[in-house]
Amino acid sequence: MTYLGFPRLHFSGRFQADPSTVNNDPEHFDDTKFKSNYQQLETKPGTNGWWNPMGSGDWRFADCQVNKVYYQDGTSCDDPNQDPVIGMEINPPQSGVKGKLVDLDPENQNVSQIWGFQIYLGHDKTYVFQGDFQVVALADLFNRVVNGGGLSGAGAFYQSVIKITNFDGLSNSKFIQELDNPKQLSIKFTVDGFDGDIHSPDFTWGRVVGVIGPYEEAEPYNFVPGRRLLPTQNSPLNYAPCIIYKHSKKLLVDLANSLQTEKPGGIFKDIGKLQVAMKRKKNQYEIIGPIEYLATNWYENEAGIQEFSLPTGVYDIPLAVIKSEEEPGQTVHVEPDSVYLLEDETGLFARAEQFVFRLSSNDDDENIDQTTLYAYKFGEPVSNKEFHLQPDPYLVNSQQKQGPISGPKPATPNSGLMVGKDKHSFQELGQPVSVTTDQNGQAIIYLKGNLQSSPRKYIDGQVYGVSYTTSLENASDILNVLVWTKYDIPESPTWIDDVQPIFQQYANLYPVMKNFVDLGDYVSVNNRLDMLKLVFSLKPDNVNYMPVTRDLSPAKRQMLQTWLGVGQNTDKSPLYMSPIDTKDKLKEALQKAIELEHATIPTYLCALYSIKPGYNQEVAAIIRSVVIEEMLHMALACNLLVSIGGKPQINTPQFVPQYPGPLPYDLRSGLIVSLKKCSIEHIRDVFLQIEEPELTMDPTPHQHGLTIGYLYAQIQEAITTLSDKGEISFGHTEDQLTKWYDAHTINRGEMVVVKDLTSAIKAITTIVKQGEGASGMNPTDDPEQIVSGDDPTGKYRELAHFYKFEEIVNGRRLVLQPQESLKKTLLHLFHGPLTIKGSTYSFTGAEIPFAPEGVFPMRDNPSLDSFPAGSKAYNFTKEFNLAYFSMLSDLHQVFNRPSGSTQTPDQLLKSAIGKMFSLEVKAQKLMETPIPGTTETAGPSFEYPEFQ
Repeated sequence: MTYLGFPRLHFSGRFQADPSTVNNDPEHFDDTKFKSNYQQLETKPGTNGWWNPMGSGDWRFADCQVNKVYYQDGTSCDDPNQDPVIGMEINPPQSGVKGKLVDLDPENQNVSQIWGFQIYLGHDKTYVFQGDFQVVALADLFNRVVNGGGLSGAGAFYQSVIKITNFDGLSNSKFIQELDNPKQLSIKFTVDGFDGDIHSPDFTWGRVVGVIGPYEEAEPYNFVPGRRLLPTQNSPLNYAPCIIYKHSKKLLVDLANSLQTEKPGGIFKDIGKLQVAMKRKKNQYEIIGPIEYLATNWYENEAGIQEFSLPTGVYDIPLAVIKSEEEPGQTVHVEPDSVYLLEDETGLFARAEQFVFRLSSNDDDENIDQTTLYAYKFGEPVSNKEFHLQPDPYLVNSQQKQGPISGPKPATPNSGLMVGKDKHSFQELGQPVSVTTDQNGQAIIYLKGNLQSSPRKYIDGQVYGVSYTTSLENASDILNVLVWTKYDIPESPTWIDDVQPIFQQYANLYPVMKNFVDLGDYVSVNNRLDMLKLVFSLKPDNVNYMPVTRDLSPAKRQMLQTWLGVGQNTDKSPLYMSPIDTKDKLKEALQKAIELEHATIPTYLCALYSIKPGYNQEVAAIIRSVVIEEMLHMALACNLLVSIGGKPQINTPQFVPQYPGPLPYDLRSGLIVSLKKCSIEHIRDVFLQIEEPELTMDPTPHQHGLTIGYLYAQIQEAITTLSDKGEISFGHTEDQLTKWYDAHTINRGEMVVVKDLTSAIKAITTIVKQGEGASGMNPTDDPEQIVSGDDPTGKYRELAHFYKFEEIVNGRRLVLQPQESLKKTLLHLFHGPLTIKGSTYSFTGAEIPFAPEGVFPMRDNPSLDSFPAGSKAYNFTKEFNLAYFSMLSDLHQVFNRPSGSTQTPDQLLKSAIGKMFSLEVKAQKLMETPIPGTTETAGPSFEYPEFQ
């Protein structure tokens, strides 16, 4: 016995579904291409983060109350004076109950499940019963609104069981007494009328109408063990379950998720007089009775269920819903276009109980799962019925393209999913496998994960569909499977190598999490360790389980638990990065250093390009000098990598950072680097943060973590150690740059050719002292002296980048004020303690004026897809990005000379320098291009052309 029987309770009200929609688009899972606007509300023409990017994933009921009950004898009641259960609430506000709505995968969003949900029945803090809602997926999704589509036009149902955790009862309620202190109850509710308009007061809310009744252990928990009426071709109706009680000659038909409405959450569309009938022969139907779907409040009061009396001995005749004006008992001729629902001619109905699976490919508890396939013939279990298990050819593949760009191909390779009739006879999907029902009309299907590779690259695992019938129009009628890729758990996981790539994807896809913790930021994660340890130790059916989406493999989850220290009694911070203790790891670190140096350049260039000609010339000169030295640092890092046999990769999509976004290696944790016009605020909040030394005087010594200098310290230590061990050697000088050129092609800055350990350390020291400074208390880039202003020796020395930018922020030059008697001890990153004659610095030198009106009003973080295709801004942006890529390609060639090339790296560099000049011209065109309807202008986006 299910909800579709006696006794039963009908309720109606509202539901809320608040999913994050950033993850609706498979493209958004690719961290290398993720853009900040993917976390913003959709706009025209861009989809951005779709209609609810800040969704929490919450699922809840509200304003749900009992409208009517049916008793065991078939009588009913809708009067609270006769039965006090009438008017009681399902999940009253004080219960605080919520669950989580979870898709299986971005490439299978048609089987959304409810996790961690509970059902309460009560009133004013008094509960008749409460229980856990068993996880289940939505079923029979269809377009409910006439000529409607999308979320607001959809309808579907959830059917499951409530595992009772507390049953206090209600002594004066006949209905509650008839339930007889159950351990489980059957529940089914239909949802429609969803409001996806963010400007509406009912945003994320919809209508729910449901039924609760008894549940018997032997029956499936998520569908009616009886009969099923199927929509005919071009029918306006959807599937309808039904059941016949032979002892009482009663037929119950559930049309709650079958009928179309005039508008979302509205009344049913009048499509004429609908009748339940029996098909006697071709086009001949005997009418059983009319469906009262147009009666006032019929849906809310009857929950879409209608009872019919049957004549004796008609239990093995196909049932139908037809359009006819005739009376019950009459046999009429009905043309096919007036037959809206029709049972299978053979009476066969088969459905798998569980049809959504998540499988591990590791040898763990989630590697194998199973489901029971039930088969019925005219409502009775059918034995010895064979079902063939085949790859689904349509439903899963149809969801590959959710947004403008198709996601990776699903459902391959077949070997990633194994199927079998028992645990000892698995075959890869696509091989001949069948199951046969037993005397109870049941067959067990076994599934096993076996995915050894990552076919979808940036989305873990693969999605599959397994069909067992010829009806492939409904995701509820196939097995929907996510198989995670086999993952080898590292013994000592680190943030950089193991954790950050996983957490960054979640930070991108679920921006609402940043209200609690920025999962892409090491410091933020470290500050919320206690909370993360808790949620990562919960079981999946807990509403607070992380990740909410339940899309993390058990093996990766175990790795995260190890890294977080779940179950460990320690106060140590989780490991940030593993030691650079091999040549390959050193190559990886140097490649990251190259990417790091490059990542700072576009943000500095945007500020520089935004300054109008003739304005803010001193500010422009300072920024330009920093850009030139950052290019030098990038070249030095390339020389270092080349010297140990590496090949710098400069023209790949992975090399080009996304703006706004963090620095590579998550350095300067919490910092978001943006492309913005020049302003004092931007220089203070971003530029200074990028260049901040490990130690500064504020006015007392202050240690800063995860600085650029920190990375280079690790690299220098690794180079020294590996060189001493003889595990690396230096050379390949013919493939290194020997000179560097500033914007005026004058040799400036020291290009170090790395040929031994001494020159390697010199290259690193040059990078660090020009950026952060010789020390946090020494603003110059010279580790041995403190010199500023006019140097009587005539030797060129300048401020480190951090202090150059401080000059702009303070509006004054930094000058030296000698104090003859003062001595300070300065800590230098590489040279150890250094005692020199003390000096005091202050921003009391010549004024560095800044006029905001001398800056183009460039749009923050411009991107190609933010402009209408074909517009002036769009075309100029595309032109700039192609030129930018061309320059990167030339730089790549400098350090990766083609075989047989007669040009030296120095000669090849001149081509790249020339293209660098052209970038400024193209950027100027963008800065002078107004964006229609705004006061802003366009600006360079520095995007990899593949994005276009």
